[in-house]
Amino acid sequence: RDKSVQDKVALDNAVETADTITHETRHCYQHECADHPKTEQDYAFRDNFDNYVTPDMDFEGDEDQIVEADARDYAQAYRDMIS
Repeated sequence: RDKSVQDKVALDNAVETADTITHETRHCYQHECADHPKTEQDYAFRDNFDNYVTPDMDFEGDEDQIVEADARDYAQAYRDMIS
């Protein structure tokens, strides 16, 4: 990975920090699913990681990827619980 979580986190904002950590943790879960696929979603994660588009390649393409949408949704659900 080209950026550390610390590079992405606004450490002076607890909710934003929790959002970023939750988002990145979801990516860890997605990688586990992709490495040991059992469901259609697991296979979709694997396919997405195999063909990952970085923001510097295509920002909108990065945002539209299943792993990014899933991580954003997961982080938003957590954010809604704590704020």
